[in-house]
Amino acid sequence: MLDKIYEIIYDDGVCSECQKYAGKFNEIPEHIPPFHPNCKCKLLEVEEILEETFEFLKNFEEEKSNVYTDTKGYVTVGCGSMFNNVKEFKKLPLYYENRLATTEEKEAEFYRLNGKRNQNSAFILDKVEAKILALEHLKGDLKSVRKKFENFDNLPKNAQLVILDMEYNMGSNKFSKNNWPMFFEAIKLKDWKTAGIESQSKDIQQLRNFWRKNILQSIK
Repeated sequence: MLDKIYEIIYDDGVCSECQKYAGKFNEIPEHIPPFHPNCKCKLLEVEEILEETFEFLKNFEEEKSNVYTDTKGYVTVGCGSMFNNVKEFKKLPLYYENRLATTEEKEAEFYRLNGKRNQNSAFILDKVEAKILALEHLKGDLKSVRKKFENFDNLPKNAQLVILDMEYNMGSNKFSKNNWPMFFEAIKLKDWKTAGIESQSKDIQQLRNFWRKNILQSIK
């Protein structure tokens, strides 16, 4: 298993009381949220590779507080977190007109947006919840890739980062051995040059493709 870290995360408007305790820790910190009434800080336990992946994802997934739909019409929020069904969307602590939106309002907004491309919404998810959402998504991705790739935890970190990025970007069904046979074989053989070439996707920006290829082919 990879190293775990504990992080106290907070929104942009963090107060001086919270600032004293914010940060990342190798073990459960002595002081944990909440630090005061209505405190929005959260303590999150993740494996270190997920935190590193998230930092790279922010370069490629447009971070938006407002709910929106992507170029394919998927309801999306935060760091590219997509929602295919209204049930999960309604669980989000979304704000509307400076108050928490009701379940009924969230349901209506989901159906208003779903399937329509490049739409924006007035519903907002704060940055603390958006990061938690992305990291929870990555936890599921990590569990999935550990099943797909033998000895995933022993692969070079750069290979782990690319694999997690591809899983996050495409989803478990699309990112499979059947759909990406040459990439999976290259990872198995530790042929990093070929892996870099085979990591390329036509559905993402060229900067992201360049990053995947470059860090895989930099593995010694």
